[in-house]
Amino acid sequence: MKTPPGDVRIAYARGQQGAGVAGFREFEKVRDADTNADDAAMRPAVYETNAMALLAVSEKRADYALIPFFDGASGYDFQALHDMGSLFEVAATKIVKINQKYCLAACADDVAVAENAGNVSVPHIREIFATPMNESHCRNVLAGYLATGAHLSTASSDHAVSVALSQGGSSGPGLLAAVVPEAIAADGSKFVILKHDIGAAPARRWMLAVQRAKDPTVALDKYKTTDARTRYFNRRIKAALHAAPDAIGAGVILRLKRDGAAASAGDVEAYLRNFGVRYEVFDLPQRDYAGGPPPRILDIEFDVRDFYYDPARRLRGAVANGALKLAFARWKSRGVQIVGAMPVSSFRMPDRTPRRWCKEGVQDAVRSYSETMFVRFSRLLFRGLVFCALVGLAITAFWYLASA
Repeated sequence: MKTPPGDVRIAYARGQQGAGVAGFREFEKVRDADTNADDAAMRPAVYETNAMALLAVSEKRADYALIPFFDGASGYDFQALHDMGSLFEVAATKIVKINQKYCLAACADDVAVAENAGNVSVPHIREIFATPMNESHCRNVLAGYLATGAHLSTASSDHAVSVALSQGGSSGPGLLAAVVPEAIAADGSKFVILKHDIGAAPARRWMLAVQRAKDPTVALDKYKTTDARTRYFNRRIKAALHAAPDAIGAGVILRLKRDGAAASAGDVEAYLRNFGVRYEVFDLPQRDYAGGPPPRILDIEFDVRDFYYDPARRLRGAVANGALKLAFARWKSRGVQIVGAMPVSSFRMPDRTPRRWCKEGVQDAVRSYSETMFVRFSRLLFRGLVFCALVGLAITAFWYLASA
């Protein structure tokens, strides 16, 4: 289905502005490769929080919301996943991978003044603003500027750095500079980049492109059965894979309820582990769910082959079909929510080795039998030694008394 004509509005949170701008540019590349997308121009829309960006998508004030999902250094963004789970009319349809690079930038007005003074070729920097994380990524380059007398001031976020740079810092000769992501410095005419690529974040970030996508299986009676709902989502994910020519698999994010008569995720985990499917499982923080246990998130990365029938792997159907059917059957459809279903061009999780009964099953049986027999024989041996010791003591005592 083609995007409606007109500008495509992309919402993201101001607090994540560095990642948001970088994600916006990477999302342009992802969307350009989408065979179902048209040539409409993309326009950013900045909101205060991720929840407000998601609400804008839900209320049709934005077409997509870029939400932080996973950081290689800090892990999953629990608050963003909680915000997504609270809205049933939105779902992640694409995943965007960004690699944050940093630069040293100054305000365009300050650089213009320096140009008029004729000393812009080698500008003297008197103060540098940076967040603690940005400073740690660019420490080697900043050490040279600090050695020349520049002062380092810290701020809480990239947005706070931009505000502090525009408001000015300590008085004196020289320029005010800031360590900001290159995506922010290159966006618009507010900054002038003094030095490119002074550092990079060591771990990649992933953001979700969330779109208004109602789940008809929640409301319509024809999807109440497990087979019908499984069939619907299989077709939906396959269609997304066909629309992305560079896709090597699909990411599926399940939100599993754990209150009431909810089942355990152990059966689904065992199934995925048996077939070597990449997955991660974790619980959302308890602070947001005071009335009961928090939901459990099951993040799965399926290979393309998992969506097609292969009797050498599974006789009863495709691997992905079996995983979704098992999850829907355990939670009776209403207890599990598809938070995201999107094609992926590279896998984020490490490979998992599938279990083979002819190898692991026999090994486990032999190991279990040997451990059981060792415990039993060790107990018998201990009891036998104790019995022999007691008999020996009795014989010794009898012999001693008889000889006396």
